[in-house]
Amino acid sequence: MVKHLSDEQLHKMRLGGHDPKKVYKRRDSSRGAECTENAGGELRHRGGCLERSYKQLYQDGHACDRWNMLHPSEEPHTPYVTHCFRGAPGALVAASDYVRALPDSISRWMPRPLVALGTDGFGRSDTRAALRDFFEVDARFITLATLNELARQKAIKPSVVQKAIQQMEINPAKVNQMIS
Repeated sequence: MVKHLSDEQLHKMRLGGHDPKKVYKRRDSSRGAECTENAGGELRHRGGCLERSYKQLYQDGHACDRWNMLHPSEEPHTPYVTHCFRGAPGALVAASDYVRALPDSISRWMPRPLVALGTDGFGRSDTRAALRDFFEVDARFITLATLNELARQKAIKPSVVQKAIQQMEINPAKVNQMIS
């Protein structure tokens, strides 16, 4: 468990997906959830924003871009996903049981970088849990992606991420699933 964070280092983590509780709170999530809770994590998504489909959010973003391009002297329209996450502190992480291209498709309208996790295929795993482990989208990797993004933002020290890797028993030498 990541227990050595000070109160100033506690951050809310914005975890998204069509249903982030479904993606995150799984039977296979006990170690990751334990580390996240002790790191001050809070499982939440803003106003049901990512309950809409990625396709809807993508189309809305492009519709706003188009409207703004055609009406340069008027008040610009803001994409729904931008509105939802404006001012949200911490890391923005979206996990999907589908290809990571889905959450990546809306990242341009996020207020800062979105870390997208997804299963870029099937057929290598006989169960959903094995699929999530293989493609690194289970609770441990959602936690790791969140902590890594917080370290990138300099909100926590890299040593916190390293300790979490050890505590969650993640093998850094595991072959990259995208090329295996």
